[in-house]
Amino acid sequence: MALNMAVGVTGPWDKEDHLPAEHFLYMRVLKDDIDDEGWPEPRIFRNHTDEHGVAAMSTDWSKYCNPEGTQLRARRRSPSDYGVISLGVGEVLTIPHQAVSHAPIFNRPENPQDPNNRAHTNVLGPKSKKDPYGSVEIRARYIAIVRVIGWAVKPPSK
Repeated sequence: MALNMAVGVTGPWDKEDHLPAEHFLYMRVLKDDIDDEGWPEPRIFRNHTDEHGVAAMSTDWSKYCNPEGTQLRARRRSPSDYGVISLGVGEVLTIPHQAVSHAPIFNRPENPQDPNNRAHTNVLGPKSKKDPYGSVEIRARYIAIVRVIGWAVKPPSK
């Protein structure tokens, strides 16, 4: 069951150019991607290519969504199979070659495979050794951020 956080909002929404450093980005983490100590595996920090060819890590901006809304938007598996991590916008921007770009999703009619989402925000830049300029250091910086900020929604046990 996917939750459309845009219910009652007619959209479309403008892309906002500035995300304040003190705001947060929320990202779902599947319980299978959590290590034995309860932390996300480094592999979760990766880019996915959307239908427009943009390679980015998909997140939700705290201005328009809460962690539970991010969890409920899961489509591949049950929302209860996911936890939600919180990443500080300011902390993400300290990672080399990373940028944050608000990218709201609005389709009329709404596409059930890609539901409308005003909070949708891309984290652009290399995440792995496969990406140009990517490195293990970049993923390590993401893990360090998560360990400081933590879980916004605790993941279920495996």
